[in-house]
Amino acid sequence: MNSLTNKNSATSMDKSLFSIENFSHYMSVAETLSKSTLVPKGMIGKPADILIAMEYGVQLGIPYMQALQDIAVINGRPCLCLLYTSFHFFSLLKYIYIAK
Repeated sequence: MNSLTNKNSATSMDKSLFSIENFSHYMSVAETLSKSTLVPKGMIGKPADILIAMEYGVQLGIPYMQALQDIAVINGRPCLCLLYTSFHFFSLLKYIYIAK
């Protein structure tokens, strides 16, 4: 349980991309990524969308680039791709089972 608590502490504002210390850096990263053709087509030219997807990744414990690929906007709301969600869920169950 202790490792789960430590993982959840990474979601504090200190780790947020929106914190005062991190915002300028990650906004410039998002602006650079928005000029690339390697990000999803819906995010090309939209650095704010990229920054928000990256922040969702931080909150969920997903690497930045994976968050860009696996978070989709459906009816105006960010949603995780089902493939990643089910993989993450089953790996979490395996972790809980082994930890006991």
